[in-house]
Amino acid sequence: MANDTKQTVELQRDLQLGISEYAPGAEVVADGNVYRSRYIAKDRRKTADWEICYTVECPNCKITNFSKKPVESEQPCVACGTNIDSGWKKNIIPRKGFIVGADDSDVVPAGSRKPRKYHRGDIIYLGDAERHELGQRIFEFNGRQVILRSTANDSLMISCDAEFSVCSFCGYAKSRKEQKKWEFVVDERHSNSYGQNCTNTKLYPHRLSHIFKTDVVQLIFADDADYGTMLPTLYALLRAASLALDIESTDINGCLYASAGNVRYSIILYDNVPGGAGHIHRIATDENVFRNIIRKAYELCNDCECSPSCYKCLRDYYNQEVHSVLNRKAVVAFLEQYM
Repeated sequence: MANDTKQTVELQRDLQLGISEYAPGAEVVADGNVYRSRYIAKDRRKTADWEICYTVECPNCKITNFSKKPVESEQPCVACGTNIDSGWKKNIIPRKGFIVGADDSDVVPAGSRKPRKYHRGDIIYLGDAERHELGQRIFEFNGRQVILRSTANDSLMISCDAEFSVCSFCGYAKSRKEQKKWEFVVDERHSNSYGQNCTNTKLYPHRLSHIFKTDVVQLIFADDADYGTMLPTLYALLRAASLALDIESTDINGCLYASAGNVRYSIILYDNVPGGAGHIHRIATDENVFRNIIRKAYELCNDCECSPSCYKCLRDYYNQEVHSVLNRKAVVAFLEQYM
């Protein structure tokens, strides 16, 4: 298809979804055609490269550590304190989006074949030095405390689950899944997004991540519990919150967070719209609302008869990758202490 046709199609998506759906190598159906993304766009008004951050998974507790600057020395894990001396990965934050490939094969008529897509990784709570602390409240449940710490303009990160070899000159990129053999440095001649030969042939590994800001509340329960308990409890609270607040289930979201110095999981809930929508503020400040959410989460899991979980209690379309971990009985055993 001609280049001018490609340029007239502009698809917009929140980067929380676009980070995987529009990543290089992914395919999107529009106007009866399949468009294959190939380039990570740059700001043409600036000479600097993309915004970059660095992440590494702790070899001990598997918690993701984050840095805005290159890490050149041994650093303790934010959760368990284990010294991490290598493995930091470079992440591109593609704020300008992605560009369709320059070859004719990158735009073809739609057929019966399912378009290629990547998956999103886990949401990671980063915390932000510039966040606005809204306060802390402590609620008592049968002698057990739940601490709620709320913040505004706080930071979270989501990544594409694939790793990419990227040209730092033109933004050309190929995912690890597209390459027959994965190498740290790929030497490949390629064209830029205008169809001209790029002067650079070296492609280096990067991940794709998106950092976004919103309102957050951190729930710190008095009782320690492992990942297999806290993850299903998170999803029980999310579903209960949508019922208690009478909102769409996608209006709020959450993740687990490991406190510094140990691997004790707390639950992070956040407004799933840029800048916040006020739902988190209600949870953090209205004790009756929060108690109602705890009660509904317990009842959702206690009243269900499935094993270990189903779409009536804990499962939904967005947590498919962790369905095997979701156990309603673990939620019942944990939350009954707070009933």
